[in-house]
Amino acid sequence: MTPLPDAPPVAAGTSNKKPLIGIIALVGGLCLLVAMFVGGIAGFALYSIGHSEAAETAKLYLRRNEQLRQHIGAVRDFGVFVPGSINAQNGDGSATLTLKVLGARQTVHATVQLAYRNGRQWIVTGAHYTDNAGRNVMLLNPYDSTPDAEPTGQQGSGPPAGNVQPTSATQPLRVKPDVTR
Repeated sequence: MTPLPDAPPVAAGTSNKKPLIGIIALVGGLCLLVAMFVGGIAGFALYSIGHSEAAETAKLYLRRNEQLRQHIGAVRDFGVFVPGSINAQNGDGSATLTLKVLGARQTVHATVQLAYRNGRQWIVTGAHYTDNAGRNVMLLNPYDSTPDAEPTGQQGSGPPAGNVQPTSATQPLRVKPDVTR
């Protein structure tokens, strides 16, 4: 019988790196799993906000706002994610949503404030967008609202167009969601 050759000598200062690579892979995998979990929750929250009744009311208001259409052209679509907040408690709620509005001529970011009371429909209480020069352009100022207000929040004569219903001078314009889809 011939003796087995001895293992090659290990150089001084080197060690077996396999356990270290395994630990790094395990930690990296766990970090990836946590990131996917957190991303899933954030994605679901943004999706839920973007498809809520408040968001649908805000989108309808922006589509029908004549002042916005004059500036950016016809509203073609909205961004996928709708950041903002929706708070509801005991039949009352408020929301502030920021929507990316894609117009025929340009794209702007609009912020819409909404509220509802006693479980009723969402109403737009304020709206503005930021133009390309960085200025905030008011679309609806609740303090300027009058019984014969136009959908842009500016005074005019005659009834407003579409499903925008005027209320008293102290209340904002009400927008009925379009339920024909």
